[in-house]
Amino acid sequence: RNKNLKKLLWLVRIRTLLADKEYKKALTYLNAIPLNILSKTERRVLEGDGAEAIYGIMLDDFKKGEYSRVIRVWDVYKEKYVRKVATDAYLNFIVGKSYIRTGLYNGFDEVYKSFQQLEKSPQRTFPIWVKRDGLTASNIMLNELMLIKNIKLKNWELAYKSIKVISTIYPAYRKTHYYRGIVNYKTKKYQGAERDLENYISYQKVKRIYDPSEIAEMLLAYTDSIYQVGNTKKYKKAAKATLNDTKG
Repeated sequence: RNKNLKKLLWLVRIRTLLADKEYKKALTYLNAIPLNILSKTERRVLEGDGAEAIYGIMLDDFKKGEYSRVIRVWDVYKEKYVRKVATDAYLNFIVGKSYIRTGLYNGFDEVYKSFQQLEKSPQRTFPIWVKRDGLTASNIMLNELMLIKNIKLKNWELAYKSIKVISTIYPAYRKTHYYRGIVNYKTKKYQGAERDLENYISYQKVKRIYDPSEIAEMLLAYTDSIYQVGNTKKYKKAAKATLNDTKG
């Protein structure tokens, strides 16, 4: 009875910390629990909670633009917790994107390959203590990662092809307007960039999570495209609104 009570207290403590978004404290507490004395089923439950703590830590770092820390946490804990429970598409996505942001393409290729192998695996649905803000469709995220890599490497033709593939798979995915706008801007097609980015920005009825580099890239591309087109009045208005939004 005392052993069962202790196990229950461990579980309650960890999940209280997860519910309070204290992901680092939850991980520290979990690391102190002797998982080797637990049954396979009991251990799997705590490993699932550990994967959630890892996800929360990585997502917080990702939103702060701390891409190297995302990769470091992934490298340390992927075998201990994350890969022992069902795959999480968005977790793989932010890891792959962090590798691209830091220019570590060999690491990206490795993650991408493992992500492809997990594409048809069942998605983890429990326990979910950290809200998922991304898509759950692995095939879309795989194509999106390759698109981001092609943009980073200035492979414009391949980038346009990736956008077309994503649009075909998921026509309702609005972010293709963002990517098309960025590629148009990079290739000096400023009118197209202005149109696509405006389409994307105006559609955002609720705030979604972006990484800081993406926000900066979008705002620069949009305002500069308006400037390059020569619409001075609209540029001043957009620039002022951008500054106010950025301050907020």
